Amino acid sequence: MIKSINDLLVYKVGGCVRDQLMGLPANDIDYVVVGATVDDMLMLGFKAVGNEFPVFIHPHTHEEYALARSEKKSGIGYKGFTFYTNTDVSLIDDLKRRDLTINAIAIDKHNQYIDPFGGIDDIKNKILKHVSNAFSEDPLRVLRIARFKAKLGFRIAPETIKLMKLIVDNKELLSLSNERIWKETHKALMTPNILEYFQVLYNVGALNQILHECTFLITNSISKHKLNQLNQKMNDKNLTLEMRFAILCYILNENEIDMHKFIQNSCMNKQARELAILIVQNYSQIHKLNLLSRDDIYNLIKQLDSIRKKDRYLKFIQLINLIAYSLKDNIIIHNLIILKRIIFKISKIDAETIKKNNINFVLQIKLEQYKIIDDVMSIFHNK
Repeated sequence: MIKSINDLLVYKVGGCVRDQLMGLPANDIDYVVVGATVDDMLMLGFKAVGNEFPVFIHPHTHEEYALARSEKKSGIGYKGFTFYTNTDVSLIDDLKRRDLTINAIAIDKHNQYIDPFGGIDDIKNKILKHVSNAFSEDPLRVLRIARFKAKLGFRIAPETIKLMKLIVDNKELLSLSNERIWKETHKALMTPNILEYFQVLYNVGALNQILHECTFLITNSISKHKLNQLNQKMNDKNLTLEMRFAILCYILNENEIDMHKFIQNSCMNKQARELAILIVQNYSQIHKLNLLSRDDIYNLIKQLDSIRKKDRYLKFIQLINLIAYSLKDNIIIHNLIILKRIIFKISKIDAETIKKNNINFVLQIKLEQYKIIDDVMSIFHNK
């Protein structure tokens, strides 16, 4: 009989166990409870959360605990499952429903490993292998395998690739929501080898179904090379998701796709979308800075909005620099120095004094900005 929290049969499971075995830091710890009911958990002070299956918040540590569960396919897509939780669901039942053997390992309270599907050996041998044929019932797992390949660098077992292709051939990926596709893709963008994610999806035929714009990254050798070059810099500089996404958009912009639509569909936040659009629209503008008219340069500076949106501007400059130095684009490097000089001088304009002394102060400030653009550009033109 369960009378206290100490009576619960609890195991650590999933990614935290995998990461521990690999010597990696575990961000989140997942706990599974075997042999307990919802009433047991509530009686012990756990707070119920989650709609699809019973998950509870520990009354003291506030960590998440899930009841052991099995599942059965009952519909189309990654949500088409019926979950079963009861005291007769074993730890093995719970582990069996998981996607990969390396994620189907548990640790008990005595720090003993329970590994019914050979996940520890697969970690040692660096193999991504599905637990059971039920793998093919969840289309989201195609993206997860691609992400794990990009994250860990493990090879994918041939029998698992076969199941991934079956999911694609059955058009199950089309049931995935845009939000879910991009949630996995966001995680993939934070991995050490972003290109690997898209390569795996391309190899199994998935990329053209769900992220067809990104097919260009694999089929175009120049874009493939650029992503590889920039990926290393992203890792070296520990770039944020929004900055990595902006670089992805810069590379994709060389293809004839609707970049605004792609960016809007990406499920990135507003700030990230704005940064990506700035990169897409203005990299080529900076490249031809010496050929731009004064009005064009003025509009470019206005768009960058370095004073009111300083953080975004600094990220923009950092990204342009990173791209230019990675790809050895000396024209961009040179022109960016000019642009930054103009923006710095414009930031020093005493707008308050002009406002006090001029009725049409807006025009006067614009004229002052024009003069700075002309002066700086003439210096560099004459060098």
